Amino acid sequence: MSEDALERSAGLAALALAGAEEAVRNGQFNLAKVLRAAAHTHRALAHGLAREQLGSFPAPTLIEHALDSTRALLAGEMPASTQPGAAASAAAILDKALASLQEHPDVSERDVAQFLWGCHLCGYLAEGRRPDSCPVCGALAPDFEMFGPFYAQTSERLGRMDPREILETLFSAPAALEAEIRDATPAMLAAHPAEGEWSLAELIAHIIETDLLFAARLRAVIAQNDAPVDGQVMPWLLHVGKGYEELDAAALVRRFRDSRAASLALIQDLTPRDWARRANMRGSVATLLDFGTWIANHDTGHLQQVRRMVRQFRG
Repeated sequence: MSEDALERSAGLAALALAGAEEAVRNGQFNLAKVLRAAAHTHRALAHGLAREQLGSFPAPTLIEHALDSTRALLAGEMPASTQPGAAASAAAILDKALASLQEHPDVSERDVAQFLWGCHLCGYLAEGRRPDSCPVCGALAPDFEMFGPFYAQTSERLGRMDPREILETLFSAPAALEAEIRDATPAMLAAHPAEGEWSLAELIAHIIETDLLFAARLRAVIAQNDAPVDGQVMPWLLHVGKGYEELDAAALVRRFRDSRAASLALIQDLTPRDWARRANMRGSVATLLDFGTWIANHDTGHLQQVRRMVRQFRG
C-alpha cells in the first residue's frame, strides 16, 4: 500500500505541474495556482513516503533501480514529448556512479564530475561546466540547475532541521569527533585512504574551517539582514596551507571545540524571527535556518566519513 501511495503522489505531482502549465496557457491563472499548490503537497507526501521505504534501498540499489528504469525508457517506445538524449545522459552518469560505488564508499569525483548540471526543460545532465545551451532541447544556461557534492538549501528542503535539532547536532559533534579520533596516531591522521582523497587530518581541518565560515556568515547576517556572504574561496579549500597537518588528535579536537563554542554562542538564543533573517549568497537568498541546516548536515555527514576512515585504518 505504501509503495502504491508513493507512486500515486509522485505521479500526481508531475501531472498537476503539467496541468498548471496548460492552465496558464488557457488563461486560468487561479486554476494554475491551485494545481501548483496540489503538486507541492503531493511532492511532500511522496518524499515522506519515500523516507519510510529508504531502509530497503541501500545506495547501490537506488542507483541500480534508477539505471534500470532509465534503460527501460530508452529501450521502449518513448512518447514524442520525452527526450531520449536526456535519458541517455542520465544512464551514462548512473552507470559510472554504480561502478564507482563498487570500489569506493562514495562516488569518486574521478568517476563522476564534482558538479553536475541538469536541464529543467528536458532533464539532460551535463558534467563539469554548465553548458551554454542544452544539446538535447536547446534550453539556455539559465535553465540549468547545479548539483554539487553538498547543499545549503534545495527547493525540496532536503535534510531540513528545526532550531532544536540544529543546536543538538552542533553541540554533540565535538564529543563525537573526540570519541572517534582520541587514539589516532600521527600516521593515521596523515594517511590518505586513496589517491587524491583527503587524509583524516585534512577532513577534520575542513570540518573546523567550515564551522568558522558558518560563524562568519552568522555574524554578517545578524549584523545586517540581506548581508552578502559570497566567498572568494570555496569551503573545501579553506583549510589548505594553515598547518592542520602538523596537529595531533588532541589539538584538532581542541580547535573544533573552540570554533564550535563560538558558533553555538551566536545561535543558542536566536528567536524564530531571527532564524528567518536572510543573506545574499551567490545571487540567491538563504536564511539563518538554511545555514543552520547546512552546518548540521555537514557535521553529520563528515563525522560518518571520519568513522569510516578510522575503521579502515584499524582494519
